[in-house]
Amino acid sequence: MASAIPHGRSNFRCASCSRRNAVSGAVTKVTALFFESIFFGIGADPPKFHPTLKVILVCISKHSYQNGVSDFEFLRAIIFGDHEHYDPESSQVCNLFDISLPDGREHFLMILLLSFIERSSDSGEGFATASSVFRYAQDLQFAPSQIHSSLDRAVAKGLIETSPRFAPAQRWEAFRITSVGAYSVRRLLQSFSYVDAMIVDTPIVDGVVRDAVRNAQTIHQRLDRFELFLSYLENQAHKIDWSVAGYAWTGAFEGLKQDFLRARRRAGSPPAHKRYPVQTA
Repeated sequence: MASAIPHGRSNFRCASCSRRNAVSGAVTKVTALFFESIFFGIGADPPKFHPTLKVILVCISKHSYQNGVSDFEFLRAIIFGDHEHYDPESSQVCNLFDISLPDGREHFLMILLLSFIERSSDSGEGFATASSVFRYAQDLQFAPSQIHSSLDRAVAKGLIETSPRFAPAQRWEAFRITSVGAYSVRRLLQSFSYVDAMIVDTPIVDGVVRDAVRNAQTIHQRLDRFELFLSYLENQAHKIDWSVAGYAWTGAFEGLKQDFLRARRRAGSPPAHKRYPVQTA
């Protein structure tokens, strides 16, 4: 990460850590399995769980419920592992919003690349050529260094695989999205719990917003911080021509907003910034 980027990262203790520890050990043992084989038939709607994995996750989920750990905290435990906050170096979950340059448009670059690779793959082995991927991103005015950075992280986190496999970056000829990558861009991107966990690891290029995004310990503080981050993402998204990008960001953003509103209703917390009022009807 370039030092010139203003960071939103900070180390803080979460108020729910003691409860989350009740399941974090078990969650850590299946995290790799969860993200490597979570779905066989990712194209299905809804996708199909691996049978054995489903049994494991249901058992852990029931244990979580019995110990007072919500689904929100359960997903956070998967993302955090044994840590008290999201650690991009140790977590198997990728921060889709991370950036390499102080350019707010880059928050969406990995999302755009994953989507393009998935829809542009050939009908045979499902690969999209490296030249087409770079041409697509450069047509959207992203610099080669930004594209390389996003692809490097996507490969490292198992969101895409390369051809040839295990080749150094300079020899990559094509990319194919993995089940983990498809799940991340289709599901995690619209999850309040996931995006909430990524906020403290996401560099924020707007100084006003960066100063306002503070450490959050309670669920109500996290909800208020999340609402501010939603507004920030919405403003940065205006800098991209989505009709040229070919990605339905509006639909993905609406899904994320609705999950946020459900979380706020469950918590009984009123809107802090009046941008996304909870619908009572």
